This record gives sequence, structure tokens and C-alpha cells, in this order.
Amino acid sequence: LTSEEGVVEWLEQLYKELISLATENKEWCSQVFPQENADVIISSVFTDALGSLDPTLEFCAEAGLKLNTNTLSYLIDLRTRTDRFVSDLRPLLESCSEKNLRDLGKVVFAPYRPYVNKYGELESQALIAEMAVWTTGGKDTIEELHSLAGAVAKLTSMCREAGQRCAALTKGTGFPGLATAVKTVLDKHLDRYRKLMRRLDKRRTVVDDDWSVLQHCLTAIQTTGDLMMQMEELDMNLSLFFLESTRGYLGPEGGEDPLNQHHVLLLAAPAITQLNSLFTKVSGRTGASTPVLEESLDLLNSVASELQKTTFNIMFHPISTQLEKLPGLEAWDGSGQISLDSDLPEFSFSPQEYITQTGEYLMTLPQHLEPYMSGDTSHLSRAFRSGEFPGSQDIGDRDSPVDFILGCIAEIGRASCRERV
Repeated sequence: LTSEEGVVEWLEQLYKELISLATENKEWCSQVFPQENADVIISSVFTDALGSLDPTLEFCAEAGLKLNTNTLSYLIDLRTRTDRFVSDLRPLLESCSEKNLRDLGKVVFAPYRPYVNKYGELESQALIAEMAVWTTGGKDTIEELHSLAGAVAKLTSMCREAGQRCAALTKGTGFPGLATAVKTVLDKHLDRYRKLMRRLDKRRTVVDDDWSVLQHCLTAIQTTGDLMMQMEELDMNLSLFFLESTRGYLGPEGGEDPLNQHHVLLLAAPAITQLNSLFTKVSGRTGASTPVLEESLDLLNSVASELQKTTFNIMFHPISTQLEKLPGLEAWDGSGQISLDSDLPEFSFSPQEYITQTGEYLMTLPQHLEPYMSGDTSHLSRAFRSGEFPGSQDIGDRDSPVDFILGCIAEIGRASCRERV
């Protein structure tokens, strides 16, 4: 090999030479050592040879890594060559003992152990770097909302591809790390929603003059609903993919082939325990199954709930401002009760100002919610189903998101009146 050739090409050539030598000399071994098993001899020679290379396979893999900008792609290329080598080698080792094959497997897959055991960290770095490429938006609220809406499909597609990488490099053993990586990148993405919430909350005092504030809030909630639906679909796909990738060595139908026990060959003891625990939960062996992305879904629901609370506070602000005036009205004494020493106000003939202003706001509110009355409201409805919009626990299910919002406003309004009056 020339110095210009990379580690991937060098490793592939090494494997080809080893397979060729083993194929050519297997018969020779049987003739020269008739009392020995030729398959065992070959496996022992390969184990010793691959474990005694100078420089080692681990050193070569690490050296090649320094020359590559895409760590995971490079490691997958190496792993593909190694898997092909093992596949080509199997017919030559049919009569080997379990110990022979396990010892060989440990040497063959040793270069990947350090990277598989820190797969979550490597995948997090890759996902964050990829997300930075297509993340746009800025101080303009409308621009940021459009960017967040367009990012939903990109984010879930990116995580789906990460699942493919995980299976290719770790044969399913890295799924606990993948779940952590998805949560990390999702949390970073949700920071944009948190910043948007703070930006919109600062404008709550102008919502009855600038209705775009409320509409921006509802658009953000709608986008979280879309993200929830796509993340749930992603989770279902990754859960099935995880079970498919690991059932050959963790499932009840899994075999005892030492070269197929990827968790034993690639993971440290604590990581094996973590993998077994995840498989048990996702496969539902102890009851109901648990999503692979359980922590990510919980995080998303938490941020979505905070967004809904912020939206309600903005929407209810003109009403709460008027309700705060109730205890100070002349009709009430200092304790917030009707004063028996004063004449009752003639509400029916001359409505108080707070009633007029509150009524005008409530009459106008449905008009500005009209864009969310028709068309596809599934994303908005999905967000409300898992969020914590104030008052939702007291109004029951509503088919229309607008009915849901108005019902919550009415319920909280009644409760606020009872508290203040």
C-alpha cells in the first residue's frame, strides 16, 4: 500500500489477504497437523495475528479518524469492511469452539469498542453540527415561526438517519446512547421555543391592540403539535428498529453464535446492563412497552405546556387587568365584599367600565381566532391534548381548538371572579 491510501483501504486489503491465505492453507493445515482441527488452527492464528499487529488496529483506526471530518461515517466504513471479513471467514471456522470464536471476535471488533461505548456523545456532536447547518431565523418573530415550522421535518428526518447510523456501527447496542443524543439535540432545538416564549410574553400588555401577538403564540403551539406527531412516529419507527436490530442476541429467539453477540463484543459491563434494561422496557416484557424516546417526548411535552401557559397568560391579560380593578370599585369595601352601607350600583342600566372593556375584548376574540376554525387543525388539537392549557381540566374534550380555547378562557374567568369578588 502507498502512504496516500487511507486506513479503510488498508484494512480492506488486509482482510482480503487473510481470507486468501486461510483459504489456500486450510487443506495444508489438515495434512501437516492431522491430529488438529484446521478450523481451530486458523482461528487461533488469526486471533494472535490481529492482536499482535504493530501498529495495532486500534491505533490505525484512531490515526485515520484524525484525518476525517465525519467521525461516524468513517467508523461505519471501517465496520462495513470488518463485517464483510467476518462473513467471509465464517465458512472457514465451522467446527470451531465457542471459546475460539469469542476470542477471535473480541480481537476483530476491539477497534470499535471505545467508539461504541461513547456513541451517544459522538452522535450528539454529529446531530448538533448537522442542525446548525439548516437552523435559520432571528429576531423577527414571523421569520422565526416559519423557520421552526420548516425545521420539524428536518429534525425528525435527521434523527431517523441517526438510527440508521446507530444500527450500522453498533448493531443496535448504541440505542441507549442514541436516545440520549436525540434528547440533547431536541433540547437545543427547543431553546428556540423558549426564547420565542420570552419574546412574546414581553408583549402581553399590547395583545388587545396588536392581535398578532396572540396569533404568533397559537402558530407556535400549532408547530409543537406537528413536532409531537412526527416525534411520536419517529419513536415508533426507532422502537421497532431497535427491537429488530437486537433481537438476534437479546430476543428470546436470539442464537448463541459468539460472533453475533454484539453487546458482549462491544460494550462494557455497565453499558450491557443499560442495553438489557432498555430492551426489556421497549419490548414490554415487564408490562406495557416504553418508548425509546421517552425522555425526549417528556421534554417536548414539558416545553409545549409552558408555551400554552404563556399563551393563556397573554390571551387572558386584558381580562385579568380588568378583574384586578374589582376590589377597588366603590361598590366594594376593602375586604372585597359588597358594602351593605352603600347603594348597589345600577349595573343593568349603566354597565361599569370594566364590564364594557372585558365584553368588547371577548366579543372580538373569536374573530381573531377565526384562522384556526377551519382547515387542518389536527396539529393544534394534538398540542392541546397533551399540554396544560389553564382551565382545560374543567371543560372536557372539545372538537374545535377554538371552542377549547374559549371554554378555557370562560372557565378561568369565572374562577377569577369568584376569587376576587
